[in-house]
Amino acid sequence: MSSPVSEYESRLAFRREQVATLEKTEDRLATGRLLCFIFGVVLGIYLFRGQLPLLYLVIPVVIFIALVAWHLICQDRIAVIRRVIQFYEQGMRRMRHEWIGDGNSGESYRVIDHVYARDLDIFGEGSLFELLCTARTPAGESTLAQWLLSGAERDEIQRRQSAVEALRDRVDLREDLGVMGNEIRSQVHPDSLIQWAESTEIFPAWVQGASWVCGIAAIVTGLGWAFADWGPIPFFGVILVEYLVGLSAQRAVEGVTGGVSELALELNLIALAIERFEKESFEGNCLQQVTQNLSSDGVTASRAIRRLELLVSWLDAKRNQFFAPIAIVLMWDVHLSFFIQRWRGVHGKRVKLWLSALGELEALSSLACFSFENPSYPFPVILDEPQRFEGNELGHPLLNQQECVRNSVSLTATEKVWLVSGSNMSGKSTLLRTVGLNTVLALSGAPVCGSSLTLSCVCLGASIQVYDSLHTGTSRFYAEISHLKSLLELSQKEQTFLFLIDEIFSGTNSHDRRIGATALIKEFIARESLGLLTTHDLELTKIAEDTVGVVRNVHFQDQFADGKLKFDYRVHEGVVERSNAIELMRSVGLPV
Repeated sequence: MSSPVSEYESRLAFRREQVATLEKTEDRLATGRLLCFIFGVVLGIYLFRGQLPLLYLVIPVVIFIALVAWHLICQDRIAVIRRVIQFYEQGMRRMRHEWIGDGNSGESYRVIDHVYARDLDIFGEGSLFELLCTARTPAGESTLAQWLLSGAERDEIQRRQSAVEALRDRVDLREDLGVMGNEIRSQVHPDSLIQWAESTEIFPAWVQGASWVCGIAAIVTGLGWAFADWGPIPFFGVILVEYLVGLSAQRAVEGVTGGVSELALELNLIALAIERFEKESFEGNCLQQVTQNLSSDGVTASRAIRRLELLVSWLDAKRNQFFAPIAIVLMWDVHLSFFIQRWRGVHGKRVKLWLSALGELEALSSLACFSFENPSYPFPVILDEPQRFEGNELGHPLLNQQECVRNSVSLTATEKVWLVSGSNMSGKSTLLRTVGLNTVLALSGAPVCGSSLTLSCVCLGASIQVYDSLHTGTSRFYAEISHLKSLLELSQKEQTFLFLIDEIFSGTNSHDRRIGATALIKEFIARESLGLLTTHDLELTKIAEDTVGVVRNVHFQDQFADGKLKFDYRVHEGVVERSNAIELMRSVGLPV
């Protein structure tokens, strides 16, 4: 397959040409409808005067109806192709780094006090989730969010990598998923649908028989009233009995149908998504195992959900003002409740598995799209050994790759910690986020932004963005030490712990900072952890002297020339030799 840019451009050109052709056809159809209408009016005038037979008016009416139907089909086709164009334009914007604010920020999946989500911009505008997510249903969004919040085991990561590789070039599949269901975006959270489907509400057996008897009796007595000499009393007597039966069954009916009416559009989207994946042929064992879960007792998930969608639409028919009286007489909601409950009894326990499979397929498709649009990004190698992180030419995946400066990072069982010093804005925090985000990508099964990455199956924690809280009365320093305590507790796990700490203990004096930082780093080292730690305080760089060979000093540097600071954003060996704070203060006009 050609490069992603040329592939998208060729598809865009083809679709735009299609739209242009269809718009010309639409204009001709609109003109034809107008002429046909005028011709019909003229014929109608002659017909009214008695100068023409009625048959002459049939022809323009039939032609007009055909043109209207053709016009509507043409408009629908244009709308679909325009959504396809929008789909590929979004892809082009991602590759041009114009995607920020264009997608799903995933704010609803943000977890308060997560060990790295806020620090690494996992959610929010311009986040990793916004860059990756192309899922259409909450099941897919939720699955992707969970993958980004918690790394998988080595075997699972390799399984996902295999699946992403198999899906990477299936652009047609992603196009269909991206434009299906008109502008519908499902709002049903998977847990709500699963809870409804697995409910064990008991529907009284006698109610079904009573409702059928009452419905038939209402029809018979109604016909007797209308066409025989029965009078209204039998009919209204049956209606009274129906009311009493309905009152007895009200709780059971609400237990079955409560909230299900709101699922109609969402069920349509879920069915469309599952149906599209069912049509795809997968060769890898990984994807075959997932798609095998999209069936129940020989019935495909999409067919079963279509059945439920049909029942829900029938149930909602009682809201129609013309059908409502008939629905009352026939005890429509009771009958439909029984059919929906029977569906739930047959398929309810499988809904969780279906949504899980759909969520996994959508999440894998999102990662496959990311891989396709970034063909130079390799899959990381996940080792079955502890204490290893070897990243070559790693870049920040959320930055414009045309301008991104890449650095290599190596942490091993012997050289466990990098102590990063440097001036303001030189790239220290960006290096931490680069390592963190690529680790998140690696542990989720996605390719990484770099030449190569080899790492253990690590547990990640970060302290980069720490804020005070007026609401809880927490200072920034207290918030920081509380978060660092959480990271220290995580390092007790059997997995290798990878920590990323920015400007450690910046809220206290240099003496206490060095004592605290030294003790913390030694504790992390004793627990076989790996990590990067940045600081402005050059006193902290002496920690390397106390831990020879285990802690390595590296730095970022800058040059001040012609009143401007210049950075190379490259990692250099040793401790930084100068600070740019005075120059920065002077450059903004502060008295120095």
